[in-house]
Amino acid sequence: MDNDQIDNYLLNEMSAEAREKFEDRYFGDEELFFEIADRENELVDSYNAGQLKGAELERFERSLAQFPARRDKISNSRLLKEFIVEQNTKHGTITIAERRGVFGRIADLFAFNSPAFQFASIGLILILAVGSIFLLRENRRLGSMQDELAASRAREAELSSQVSSQQDASSDLTADLDAERQRIQQLEAEIEKLRTNQDTPDHPVAPTIATLLIPVTGIRGAPAPVKQLTLPTGADRVSILLDSLTGSAGDKVTIELNGEVVARGVELRIKNDSLTASVIVSSAKLVDGRNTLRVVGNGGESASPMFIVNRKK
Repeated sequence: MDNDQIDNYLLNEMSAEAREKFEDRYFGDEELFFEIADRENELVDSYNAGQLKGAELERFERSLAQFPARRDKISNSRLLKEFIVEQNTKHGTITIAERRGVFGRIADLFAFNSPAFQFASIGLILILAVGSIFLLRENRRLGSMQDELAASRAREAELSSQVSSQQDASSDLTADLDAERQRIQQLEAEIEKLRTNQDTPDHPVAPTIATLLIPVTGIRGAPAPVKQLTLPTGADRVSILLDSLTGSAGDKVTIELNGEVVARGVELRIKNDSLTASVIVSSAKLVDGRNTLRVVGNGGESASPMFIVNRKK
């Protein structure tokens, strides 16, 4: 097996799919399993000895954050090395006879027919097997959690975008709803007033609101004819609808009557394929004879129609 591929696995530089395939492979290959274990021990020893340099050192240290158990291996390897150095320093050089005696005891300890070696081997194999299974499960769990985290972050960004869009649409709808509610309140008040005045049905009751429709332009762009309003006795307000305005639906305009501002922030709306604006003014603001309206938008004055008022005596 190529050491580069084993290093990629040990340093967690494989994709989740490639890592899973690699683990499935060495589960059934005992030789590959021990080759991976030997390579990890070799990397640990090289790290303790200061033999890892440059990119290889950076890769190994980066893997320590992902595999905390590897820090224990580094610590154990360092302690073992210090112990060996300490023992060599303490005992000094031994004779050939002493060396043969030491080697003989070591050979007896690790002889295949030695009970101590057999029990130690079984214990070591069990520990390695359990540790490997635990690490594999933890690695798979970590990979799964990282994928789930990436998916959750993508979903969060998508939901945030949807919420922002819905908030913008909601603001527009709220403004329209408030305007309609205000108009409903005005109409309900007028209807209630009319019903109150109907207590004497034998006599006609004059409306309290007069209505005036003023087209800003005539047919084919010609000047519109001057409209006349006969103001009934008792009409205290006048509803004026300006038709055929220029601009765009949703634009805000200011409306002046005879040089006085009577409404600000009036929204242009589409009615019967024409751009309109409406305003309700007090009849006291109207003068007998010629009256002038002025519509002012962001680009300046857009219309200044005139109309004639006649009051019933």
